[in-house]
Amino acid sequence: MFYRVIPLTLSLAMIAACGQNGKGLSASGALASCKQALAAKNAQTAIKDCAFAEQWLSREQPDSLPYAEALESVSDVLAANNAAAAVNNYQQAISIREKLADNSPALTTLELKLANGLTGLGKWAEAEIAFKKTLRRMEAENGPESTEVADVLNRLGVAQLQQQLLADAELSLRRALTIREAKLNAGDSALGETFNNLGYLYQSMGKPQDAESFYRKAVSNQESAQDTPYRQLFDSLSNLAVLQQTNGKPQEAEAYWKKLLAVTEKGYGKDSTQYAVALNNLGLLAIAAHRNAAAENLFKEEVDIREKKLGVNHILTAEAANNLAVALANQGKTAQAEPLMRHAFAATQVALGMNDPLTQQRWASLRNLEKDVVHASAASNPQAPMPAEPPKKSKR
Repeated sequence: MFYRVIPLTLSLAMIAACGQNGKGLSASGALASCKQALAAKNAQTAIKDCAFAEQWLSREQPDSLPYAEALESVSDVLAANNAAAAVNNYQQAISIREKLADNSPALTTLELKLANGLTGLGKWAEAEIAFKKTLRRMEAENGPESTEVADVLNRLGVAQLQQQLLADAELSLRRALTIREAKLNAGDSALGETFNNLGYLYQSMGKPQDAESFYRKAVSNQESAQDTPYRQLFDSLSNLAVLQQTNGKPQEAEAYWKKLLAVTEKGYGKDSTQYAVALNNLGLLAIAAHRNAAAENLFKEEVDIREKKLGVNHILTAEAANNLAVALANQGKTAQAEPLMRHAFAATQVALGMNDPLTQQRWASLRNLEKDVVHASAASNPQAPMPAEPPKKSKR
């Protein structure tokens, strides 16, 4: 149910302080300090006080609304760091409220929290069910054309998209858009969010013109917002750039990646992983256009960011190092490229195993590069060693 945070001796001592077997403590008293800590956004105090309230109420008032409320409060604290435990508690709190025939808006809020928690865990089918339950309750409580309903429809559409339920997703997202366009001003970033989701939907459906139209609407909306929603703008610009690459329009794609580079510098900083993503894609476009010196500079900057943020052995750092090695090798700088490509191969092998296609691809690239290094070295040193033999494939 919930990973206990308070040691048993501490919780028993707290109960004893409230009277024999905790009888002097009321349900409202057990929850009061928990709610105060949550309101003050004091996570350290909240997790202790809410966990105590949950333990005390599970013993003194199981299957009660206060206990359901305590479970929800504990989950609110856990959601950021232990989503699985939070989801379990939300489910138990819903079960209690349903058993007590509680039809208050509190149950709707709880259902939405559960759906969002399942989304965070990537449990899309379960999230879809939870969003549909929330949708029915939202429609009854707020009206079928409310902005609250539009928010749930947008999230439901994403859950359906993740399951490739494209027809269902289109219905959900189109309805969300209709409500948002009627209820919100043109600069509201919620509109841009739905525009982007519809763009992704139509790209998945193989309708690139529709996808591009919605991505452009999303970018325009987000750029015009009073407070730039950098995360959403990053997604929309990335999607638009990738779409242009897929459509064989490298110059248009490069323009969007450069635009994204400026956006991420302003919104996240030049040392961010978001900035590294833009560098990576600009570097790949530069290599494709045979501008290897430009690609080298871009990948060098990316490698520095990846190493600082993720460590030298991370799979994304390995990818950046491999790309830098390719840019160097394409310029005949094989001696500089070889150690980078060797490290990229080793890190990929550790992360994915020798049998993975990417590992095999990097091993083949390293072998070819080693041969070039040996041939270049042999001209001045006849005793130069031959490339190493490949490691044996591991059995799965």
